[in-house]
Amino acid sequence: MSDVLQKLQLNSFFVLCCGFILLPACYKKLNKQSAYYYDEQPILKNEAHLSDIPLPVQVTPHTMSGSTQDSTALTFISTFELADLVKFYEFEMERLGWKELHLFSVESEVLLVFEKPQKFCTVSVRPDNRVVIFFGTRS
Repeated sequence: MSDVLQKLQLNSFFVLCCGFILLPACYKKLNKQSAYYYDEQPILKNEAHLSDIPLPVQVTPHTMSGSTQDSTALTFISTFELADLVKFYEFEMERLGWKELHLFSVESEVLLVFEKPQKFCTVSVRPDNRVVIFFGTRS
């Protein structure tokens, strides 16, 4: 019985050691210059501002800046095509009570402008699957 227990402990130790050796190979360190680096703290801190701004699934937050009470800019990378993102924002913004004011389309970029009684939102859908959302309150 003690031989079986000893072999089991040895096997467990071997598997554990292999895991510790292979685990660092799975870790990819991202630096601030990487296109996919983001600091999630500003986004989490200002999550309440996003309560009526829809975000598609499978997005990677990129940056959030100008986070004040009056205006904020959020950039994210999406896996969806440009046309699908435009349809998503036209449908979802209306569903959340936004009124579409304008849709500008220049070559491969689309700019959607929305408003609510005391808010504004501009969605820029860019060809590199990047979406920039500017939103805030009116004075």
